Amino acid sequence: MSGQPEAWTNVPLLLAFSMLTRGQVAKRLGKSIATVRRMEGRELHPRRDAGGVFRFDSVEVDALLHGDTDQQIAGRRIWLDVELGAREGQQAEAGGSNDARAVSAEDFEARVRAAVERVVREEFTRRDGEQARRKAERQEREQAEALAACSELLALLESSSESELAALAEDPEFTTLLDELSAAD
Repeated sequence: MSGQPEAWTNVPLLLAFSMLTRGQVAKRLGKSIATVRRMEGRELHPRRDAGGVFRFDSVEVDALLHGDTDQQIAGRRIWLDVELGAREGQQAEAGGSNDARAVSAEDFEARVRAAVERVVREEFTRRDGEQARRKAERQEREQAEALAACSELLALLESSSESELAALAEDPEFTTLLDELSAAD
C-alpha cells in the first residue's frame, strides 16, 4: 500500500472528493451560487471539509433535483447529527459546567424537536394543498369533458331525423344516459 497515493488510503479525503462544491451544485441544479447558499440548512445540508470548503453530498443534491423527499430527510438527519456533535465539542472546549451543558443540551433538543415538528407540519400542509389543487384540476377537467360530450350529443340530436330520434327514445341505454345527465345537473 505504500506505493498508492495518500488519497486512496484516506477515506475522509476520498469522501470529500465525491462531495460537490457550491459551484458544482449550482450547475447541477441549474441555479445560481447565491440560490444554493439560500438553500443551505433547508433543502441542502453541506459539511465543511478540512480546508474549510463547504461540500454537498451528491446523493442529496440528486434527491433534491428529482424530488426524493426521503433522501432529503436522511440528509437533514446526518447534517443535524454533525451540527449537534460540533456544538457538544464547542461546549466541552468552553469548559462549561456539566449542569449548564445538560440544560442547554435539553433546551437545544427541545428546540430541535419543535423545529422538526414545524417542518413536518409544513410538509403535510404543502402536500394537502397540492392534493387539493390536483383534485380541483381533475374536477375542472372532468367538467370540461362532460360539457364537450353534452355539446357533441346536442349536435348529434339536432342533426338526427325524426325516425332516428324516435328510435333513440325507445333505446333503454340512451334513456338511462339522459337520466344520468339530468341528475348531474
